Amino acid sequence: MTVSTLPRGIQLVQWKNQDKSKSIKYRVRIIRKDFNADKLFDDLNEAKEFLFNSKTKQGIQSIELAREELIAKESAKLIRQYFEKRTIEHYSKVYVSDYIDTIIIDTPMRQKTVYTIKSAIKTFNNTEITITKDYPKSNGEFGFSADIDIKMGDINILDLTHIHLDKYIDKRLKTVRRGTGTLIKKSSVIAEVSLIKQFFSMLKKIDYDKFNKFDYTSLFNNIDRKPLRHAHEKREFIIQNDDEKNLLEAIEKYSNPELRWVILLSLYTGMRNSEVLTLKHNQIKLEQNFIALTHTKSRRPRKVYLTQQARELIKEFSNEDYSSDKNVFKYKLGGFEGAFRRFRKIHHLEHIRTHDFRRTLISSMLKKIGESNSILVSEILGIPNAQNMLKQYSNEEVKFDTQSDLQKSVGHGDLNITKKYTVINSSEQ
Repeated sequence: MTVSTLPRGIQLVQWKNQDKSKSIKYRVRIIRKDFNADKLFDDLNEAKEFLFNSKTKQGIQSIELAREELIAKESAKLIRQYFEKRTIEHYSKVYVSDYIDTIIIDTPMRQKTVYTIKSAIKTFNNTEITITKDYPKSNGEFGFSADIDIKMGDINILDLTHIHLDKYIDKRLKTVRRGTGTLIKKSSVIAEVSLIKQFFSMLKKIDYDKFNKFDYTSLFNNIDRKPLRHAHEKREFIIQNDDEKNLLEAIEKYSNPELRWVILLSLYTGMRNSEVLTLKHNQIKLEQNFIALTHTKSRRPRKVYLTQQARELIKEFSNEDYSSDKNVFKYKLGGFEGAFRRFRKIHHLEHIRTHDFRRTLISSMLKKIGESNSILVSEILGIPNAQNMLKQYSNEEVKFDTQSDLQKSVGHGDLNITKKYTVINSSEQ
């Protein structure tokens, strides 16, 4: 068939094969508002059929379906190739098995740490990102590109680039948190990336021969940090009188009295959420007027001294033998957080967070006792670093220019050196 006798829309072209021989192919090129195609055929009848199908809505649908099937087939092939290699998920499972599951969980804080690491790795592996796959020329069809979704855990670990990590960060920042309807915080994503980096830092120990020259540091250093800017803006919120009044009135009416006890104990003592919820009866020393915390954020035991309000509150819920090692509260950390979240929403107190109780108490005590007695305040509240406490909770700049300032630091410029020699005699209170 000559060029002049070909149907309109079909071109005769010479095709150069891989072996440098030449062959004749039939080209169908369509450019319309509703449909575009550029395809080569070895057989004229196939070219005519394709051209005919392109003129009907049903025919276009069949062409698009065939194209989607090809993409799906190639995507499955790509994922299968990834699985045949060593994937991120494979090595992360080795990391968890050899270095995380072997951690001795002897405190609630350590249990939370292990859970957080495993949760971050699971989230990383299961997060899908969109990558662009280039499909080469094959079977007479011109090459094209298509976007496919792939889980981070399915990527060959040696193929990972900072672009993949950028896409992961972007996807996480657009993720809505279950139960709250709010977006994941930037600070949470930064924490996830930090834990993932920790995993990559262990790859040489997992497989030295494979990862001896693997530069994970550059990989993470090249991440685009712009989307994560301003993640750690200092929160300076203090619970005001109206908020405190509304809070106290609302918790008095709450069906579960434990919520009230946990909130008030935090508000009266400045104890952290995790410290209150893991409190045991034998840690309460009413006669000595303090709570002996053994599992803290700093991993060092400390005493939290009790005000009269705190003592009266403790008498409400702790009437058991103070030698008992049972937990005071039935709430677990996750259960309390969920209950408190629902409570705040019902009573329009979403702007209050549990850590605000601690900040409010410390700031209030600094105002009442005076910042010049910051060592005393830190000792009463069981805060190990008095200088950092002033920086975090005081509006006054810390200086060491006067005799009073030098007395605080005992000439060392560090309030904690003096604090080591400061002991409150509980029997005198």
